[in-house]
Amino acid sequence: VERRCHVSAGTPWVRVAWSAPDEPRAWVWRRAKDAFPAEPDIIEGLDKKIVLPTLGTEIPLNEIYRGIL
Repeated sequence: VERRCHVSAGTPWVRVAWSAPDEPRAWVWRRAKDAFPAEPDIIEGLDKKIVLPTLGTEIPLNEIYRGIL
């Protein structure tokens, strides 16, 4: 099972990908001036959150993985 979500709102853009169905992990790319970094921030653990300041929200990994782990 692969879950992916691409989120964007204004500038900077944010890309979030989930593709570890057996582990609470997300890869987050936050756009800098003109480009995305080559390497993402890796968020790991059910107690962690993906912070999306451009959207003014946070997504807890325990919500993404509810019913999966």
